[in-house]
Amino acid sequence: MEKTYPDFEKMTTIEKINAIDEIIDDKIREFLQADNGDLDFIDLKEANGLTDVYIF
Repeated sequence: MEKTYPDFEKMTTIEKINAIDEIIDDKIREFLQADNGDLDFIDLKEANGLTDVYIF
């Protein structure tokens, strides 16, 4: 069963970062690594009701 997350807007910044890291690890990283790639979470910035996620 797929994990669900509580209302993202109500999470603390740390909870958001942890949720994003978990999603990257569970759903994205294995496909990038299969092509000899990877990504790193760099930053999370919130402004005007939007959340920007910076990855490298």
